[in-house]
Amino acid sequence: MGHRLDNAIKTVLSARLADLEKHLESDVVFFYGAIQPPIEKFFRDFLERLKRYCQELWIGFLSVSS
Repeated sequence: MGHRLDNAIKTVLSARLADLEKHLESDVVFFYGAIQPPIEKFFRDFLERLKRYCQELWIGFLSVSS
């Protein structure tokens, strides 16, 4: 059951992100999970490489804690 639910969430999320890309006329990157120190460097490097190919780069983070 959990696997089917995960797949359903991914399917809906992919569709919504595609709609957002169309609306913004831009690419959208999505990450769900905690950004731990080892992943922090990966994101920083990814964004640094990405900005070389962009005239504009908008970055948004949403942090939710329970």
